[in-house]
Amino acid sequence: RRTTAARTLGDLVHKLGEAVMSRVVPILEGALRGDTIVADGGGSIRHGVFIGLSEILNATGKAYMDAYADAMIPLVRRGLCDADEMVREAAAAAFNGLQQTVGPRVIDSVVPPLLNALTQNSGELDGIDPEHALEALRELMAVRANVVFPVLIPTLTAVPITLFNARALSSLIQVSGATLSRRLPQILLALFESLPVHHASGDTEAEAGLRDTVRVIVSTAAQDEGTLESLMLQFHESVKVKEGADLSAAPKEASRVAEACYGLATMCQSFAPNSAARGRTAMGAHVIDWLRILIDLLASSSQLVVEASWAALDALCKIIPKDDYDGYVGPISRAVLHATELLPKEQKTLPGFNLPKGVGPLLPIYSQGLLTGSSDTKERAVRGMARLVRFTEPTALRLFATGITGPLIRIVGDRHPPNVKAAILSTLGLLLTQVPALMRPFLPQLQRTFVRGLSEADDTVRRRAAAALAALIPLQPRLDPLVAELTTGIKQTEEQGMKNAMMKAVVAVVCAPNAQSLSAASIQAIELATTTQSNSTDPRWQQLRSQAFGALCGVVPDTAAMQLVSQHAMTGPSDPAPVQASKLHCLAAVLSESPTLFAQSTDLQSQTTQSVNTALTPNPDNVHQALVSLPATHVAKNALLSSEITPPGSPNIPVLIDALVRVVDPATMASFDSDTQHAALVGLKAVAKHRFDVLEPMRDAVVMAVMAHVRDRNITVKLAAERCALYALRLARVPSTEFDGDNNGLDAYVQNMGGPASDKGKQVLDYHRRVLSKLADATRELDYASDDEDDPNSAGSRADGANSDDEA
Repeated sequence: RRTTAARTLGDLVHKLGEAVMSRVVPILEGALRGDTIVADGGGSIRHGVFIGLSEILNATGKAYMDAYADAMIPLVRRGLCDADEMVREAAAAAFNGLQQTVGPRVIDSVVPPLLNALTQNSGELDGIDPEHALEALRELMAVRANVVFPVLIPTLTAVPITLFNARALSSLIQVSGATLSRRLPQILLALFESLPVHHASGDTEAEAGLRDTVRVIVSTAAQDEGTLESLMLQFHESVKVKEGADLSAAPKEASRVAEACYGLATMCQSFAPNSAARGRTAMGAHVIDWLRILIDLLASSSQLVVEASWAALDALCKIIPKDDYDGYVGPISRAVLHATELLPKEQKTLPGFNLPKGVGPLLPIYSQGLLTGSSDTKERAVRGMARLVRFTEPTALRLFATGITGPLIRIVGDRHPPNVKAAILSTLGLLLTQVPALMRPFLPQLQRTFVRGLSEADDTVRRRAAAALAALIPLQPRLDPLVAELTTGIKQTEEQGMKNAMMKAVVAVVCAPNAQSLSAASIQAIELATTTQSNSTDPRWQQLRSQAFGALCGVVPDTAAMQLVSQHAMTGPSDPAPVQASKLHCLAAVLSESPTLFAQSTDLQSQTTQSVNTALTPNPDNVHQALVSLPATHVAKNALLSSEITPPGSPNIPVLIDALVRVVDPATMASFDSDTQHAALVGLKAVAKHRFDVLEPMRDAVVMAVMAHVRDRNITVKLAAERCALYALRLARVPSTEFDGDNNGLDAYVQNMGGPASDKGKQVLDYHRRVLSKLADATRELDYASDDEDDPNSAGSRADGANSDDEA
């Protein structure tokens, strides 16, 4: 009936105009007087007033309304602030009609008083309660958001935004509709700038309120595709930081980035799981960019940014459909690679990965790519997992050890290209190194997997399997079954690459800290495998076999070790050249692994010196000279570098140094190839650098021989000769002995050669001026990186001086 009456009233006004308007307006005003409002407890009279007013406004022309606008505007404003929701809705409809008829004057007359009441929230202003003012503005936004919203925003977004204004924004934005898109950057930026202000003042309530407002804004904006693009653009602008910027020293910037990340997380949470289908949804087009940005932020120096970016990454990954995971393996791997490359040199892990569930968002994507992807995707997934493991603290990996290891073990036995298998084996080996305690339940399966890998046709797969097995061996309580399997395989396998891989695993067994647990049968099997002569000329086999032998001598009792050395490492005059070479390889390894063995026996010291002297005696008729001379130089170097084998004053020292000098002496070097000459120069340089006291009596002979090679056509020989002369003349800095280098040795050598005018004196002085002085100065620079190939404690001096395979 009320609606019918209102329409009838509207028809009367439309037909009779001024005659009716002059009587109707006072009646409506009277219905809203105080005594009437008190009597109208349920609000039905007030509701009727505004329904009628709306009909009048719809039926009246602009000419009539200009005359009565001043009377109607206060009525509408009072109705908008009414406590009854139905009254407010009707008043908002009336406001809409009034604004369409009268124009902007209505906005200026209604909105400012409401806004003042809203912002002056300490009490009522002009009789308007702040909460009622807020409800009034909500009603206005619902009907005329495009007109009202621009008026409200400058006041409500004044920085710092108060808690009440934040709540007002939160309430109004929910009814803002499409107008939010244009004002979104201004609102979010003001909120992001206000948050650090409240954080600095310790106002946690205001801080929480502003974050709630950000969540409301983001959730509302995400529902509209047009607004979503504006939101993405604003988030992109907010997370921009200079590469390498230290956010821990810029709290305001860090807060802005963190709040943008939290906002992104909220937006993702407003979507249904698996809803960001790539190429089929608006959000799907932004996923790759955000994966890159958020993973980069995981490397931030600000813990606040790290935690916020992780929260956003977690929420983002949850809306990626599982069917699309394969397509994200590559982008994620590139993003992780870039983030880890941004880390300072001294930082070994990515801060975001060290959070309680650090790698959790990325791991399911890698696992799915590993199980269902193409061969290239599988390889990327495995290498991606390896990078996660490498840049995560072991404690943070505890939750994920099974999740990473399980899929790798499950697919490693399937048919895959060699590159995939190699990547899987490398990652499993890395897990054993990083989190050994967590891998113990998998040891039986892993051992079988690695041993099978030693028999693969591809060399890279074999090397990765051997390296992974070397990481597993120290964790295995019983090594005897493994030794039996390896030694049997060496005996039965004809393919040299497989034999090398198995021997490398044997080296890992005898070098392991738990090698003392080996049974007598296992030691005998290893001895047989390492001492049985074969027809193989593969240098890799010789190196690995000698390493295993040398390490075995460190495991067995000294008496047994001496017996092994006498039988299998000391050359005899009747030994063929291949046998001599094999024994010299073993001798070099024993000298490196167990030097104390020789300290206990002068006989072994003499026999070692005799073996070297014989092998390095020039013999033009010996076609196998090169075969035995190269390992002999390594034996001489290892013996001279150990003070236990060649203590000061030992008669063996001049013999060994003289043997090395013969290799590079112009009078005798024709019998030796360039590899042997290079090895001899490296050996002499090592002795000059680390034990100059034993070389000093023979320095002149060494330098004369070396200077013959500083212009050698073979570049490796030339460079080795320069380094040898540098240390033999004591020109270079030697940090290990705190010697800074000087020209005393050079001056003494020149005088011994007949002075600066002599040919040899001129030669060395000229070369010193042009080359050696510059090299010497370089060794005294702060950033000089010394070459460690001759360090007695480095891997480079072990066995034949060859570096082990890089399994990285």
